[in-house]
Amino acid sequence: MKSNKVKKIDSNIAESFEIIDDYLPKRYVSKVLELVPDATESIIRQVKSRKSGDLKIIAALLKVAEDSKSILKK
Repeated sequence: MKSNKVKKIDSNIAESFEIIDDYLPKRYVSKVLELVPDATESIIRQVKSRKSGDLKIIAALLKVAEDSKSILKK
């Protein structure tokens, strides 16, 4: 049971990073810091480059990417 849950989380994160990789703007760090003020710039960049880490930061990266995607699709 636990293995299935881990696989599902991993696949959700992988799907999130597909959107993040495609739509995250170049100057994303300040926008992520607004959503996760207790993070640092280096941690945010590290999570993005490693594609793993704090789920709050991943969620914020995804939100910024989705916002960018919606602007581009208009």
